[in-house]
Order: sequence, then C-alpha cells, then structure tokens
Amino acid sequence: MLNVVTDDEQADVAAALGGTAAVIDGTLLPCWSWADAPELYSGKHKTTGHNCQVLADLSGRLLSLSAPISGKHHDTHALRETGLATIIDFFNTLADRRYQGTGLVTPITRRSRQEHLPDYAKRHNMFVNTHRYVTERNNRRYQDLAHPPHRLKAPATHIPERILSHPPTHLLHPEQHEFRISLSGGRMPSLR
Repeated sequence: MLNVVTDDEQADVAAALGGTAAVIDGTLLPCWSWADAPELYSGKHKTTGHNCQVLADLSGRLLSLSAPISGKHHDTHALRETGLATIIDFFNTLADRRYQGTGLVTPITRRSRQEHLPDYAKRHNMFVNTHRYVTERNNRRYQDLAHPPHRLKAPATHIPERILSHPPTHLLHPEQHEFRISLSGGRMPSLR
C-alpha cells in the first residue's frame, strides 16, 4: 500500500515538518517502454519511468511521495510541478546536486578552474551527504515496489498477477491506495 498525498493534504505535510529540517530527492520508478508514450523516457537513466519526489525528515520518516510525472523531466521541474516547492522551507531542506539553483541546501561543486574544493566546502558537502542518505534509502524501497523482478519486452503469461504493497506504518496519511500490476490477460498497448 502506498499513500499518495493530494493537494488538500499538503498542509498536513507542512504541519508534520513543523519547521524542522527535511530531505528531498527525486526517483525514477521504472515502467514498461510504451511506444505511444515517449515522454516517459529518461535520458539520464536510459529507461522509461515516472519521476516521483520523495520528502522525508532527517530520521527517515516519509512525509510525502508526490504524484508521478513523466520520466523525461528533471528533478527541479518535478519539484515545481508537484507543488512541493510551495510547502517546504528552502533554507532548511537538503537535496542533491540536481536541485542546484533552486535555493535548497545542496552540495558545493568544484569549479572547472579549481584544483580542489576549499575545506569549508568539503565540510559542507560532508554534512549534506551524511544526512541525505535517508531519502536514498526511501527511494530504493519504492523502486523495489515499482520495479518488476525482470524487464520483459512483452507481457508474459507465466507471471501471475502481482500486487505491490508496502506496510503503512511510517506513512503520514492513513488512506491507502493499492498499486497493482497485471501481467496476465487483457489487451496491452503496443510496446517498443
């Protein structure tokens, strides 16, 4: 069971944060390669999928799993489109390098003419990256739920219907939505 935070529930996410630090990260949830949906193709990952934004507190408690958008979009675009940009405190939220330029706390990158990063930048990067691992762990959990055990070019009849579920103990909202992948029966759209 996965929880999807809707627009009217975003105030609950802001209340759950309560001014504390948060960590945000985007993840690609892989899916079938549909011929009629090229917008799902992610050039970075070289596969198709949906981009979701994962917001957690520093202890790793999941606060929000955004609605999925097309996999072709960058994390900064996904942050704005999902509405999380309106509820998080930019100066109190850690993120990875893909969010640079948004105002979030991100690692400092070495400039092309610099041989080494200054010591203050190394300490800053160590702080950001040691606290960012909680969303990487959450991302892996949801990628495992969304990703079939193997990628097939066409639907296989030998794989039984599979229900993706997740224990809701750490989720913010009690309403659960079942994600189901059916690989048996039914007419499937054309695949690549």
